[in-house]
Amino acid sequence: TTAGRATAAAVDAAAAAAASFEEEQIGYMRKTPSLAEVSSLMAELSTVDLVEAARTDERSTREELRCVLAVIRHGDRTPKQKLKVRVRQPALLALFVKHADSKGKQAKLKSPAQLQELLDISRSLLQELERPLPVGLSEEDIETREEQREKLRIVKTVLEQGGQFSGINRKVQLKPLTWYRPPPPAAEQDSTSDSHAAAGTQTTQQEGKSQQDKQQQGSDGGNAADASTKQQQDNKQQPVLQEVLLILKYGGVLTHAGRAQAEELGKVFRMVMYPR
Repeated sequence: TTAGRATAAAVDAAAAAAASFEEEQIGYMRKTPSLAEVSSLMAELSTVDLVEAARTDERSTREELRCVLAVIRHGDRTPKQKLKVRVRQPALLALFVKHADSKGKQAKLKSPAQLQELLDISRSLLQELERPLPVGLSEEDIETREEQREKLRIVKTVLEQGGQFSGINRKVQLKPLTWYRPPPPAAEQDSTSDSHAAAGTQTTQQEGKSQQDKQQQGSDGGNAADASTKQQQDNKQQPVLQEVLLILKYGGVLTHAGRAQAEELGKVFRMVMYPR
């Protein structure tokens, strides 16, 4: 009937309008500026080289993977261990002085050359400690000697692992424990007293001056001599290192199971992230 036809016509008109609007929107979304339009606009705004503009437009149509960041826990490894031993051997004290930091609080040995130096010293000290005990040692000294020998054996064994120092987590710290200031030698004290006596005699034998001038000069000369002598003694009596604490940190090496876990994880990561 007439009403039905009018309704159908209205529906067709609405569908046509919707299709036209959709095509217009899709055409607007798909519409992109041409290379000529982009190049002319960039040249007008910033006088960019047309060749560089073309290269930029070409690169913008491709995607490039720059990097991949992943947080992965390590596999199975040996436990970390620490060894501490108090030492007073001159060779180890000299090693601390040689490699101490700027503040003199500690010395860290990490490089192969430093660890090799410590290994050589440990071998030499072990040879000395394995000799027969000297006569007259107290029971406490014997126990300290035995403890140092056993711990230096561990240091030597750890440093010799692998045949080289690369690729294994080992490091050593040396920390000073006790210092002492040596007393001035007796010869210096005698020479100091002789110089004071000579200075006093010289001041009292001056001629042509009053007694007040003589006393003033004697006191000034004595004060100057005392000050210079004290400064020399302070310079000579620098504190000397007496004992250091050797700390060996080792362990944390990947085991065979940890290596297998790492290889398996790498294969899974590769196939999941980049299947093609």
